[in-house]
Amino acid sequence: MLPPLISQPSSLNPSSDVPRNRWEQTLSVFRQLPGTFKLVWEADRAGTLALAALTLGTALLPAGIAYVGKWVIDAVVIASRSGDPSHRQHVLQYVLVELALVTVSTAAFRSTSFFRETLR
Repeated sequence: MLPPLISQPSSLNPSSDVPRNRWEQTLSVFRQLPGTFKLVWEADRAGTLALAALTLGTALLPAGIAYVGKWVIDAVVIASRSGDPSHRQHVLQYVLVELALVTVSTAAFRSTSFFRETLR
């Protein structure tokens, strides 16, 4: 008779070892991180630094995009209340800033993907 493909817990009570084993597996992954980082660093230092910088940039850009989006909304409200053409010009400027940030974000995301693939 063949053993079951999926191991069953020894008991169904809450004191089972299943959560403990999952915790140990999670910790074992974190124990392997220094060695993994060392291998990547030795493979390509410049690529590793570029990947780190791009990852940080791609993480921070959405917050900047959202903040500029708030400026756009505020400027639209002000322009609609005042009717002043100079206020509409501010709206256009903020929209262009947001467009630039979205473009940079897209380029950073694609560059990050490129560096990840080259480090494989």
